[in-house]
Amino acid sequence: MNTKQKKIQQAILTPEEAIKSAVAVREMATRLWKLRLKRKVSPETVAKDTNISLRLLQKVESGRHNFSLDILFRLCEYYKADPDEIFCGAAENISEAIAV
Repeated sequence: MNTKQKKIQQAILTPEEAIKSAVAVREMATRLWKLRLKRKVSPETVAKDTNISLRLLQKVESGRHNFSLDILFRLCEYYKADPDEIFCGAAENISEAIAV
């Protein structure tokens, strides 16, 4: 196996890793959605103010999009939230979801 094949193989997630990743993304999405609701701001306003398309914001909040750190940081800055809260809260719930 050559180097390129090894890198490709390393990039493929195991089923357990894929589940963990999906759970983390969904949990982060839920936390972002709750932040918006807590601030009583419409999705259209958030999208406009953060320069994120409304469609992308909707996908992010529903967990149907693996968003970039750029998107996460823009939203955290807009909501004045610590990105660690979004990440750590999601990480704490991964082990709970896997154990069930």
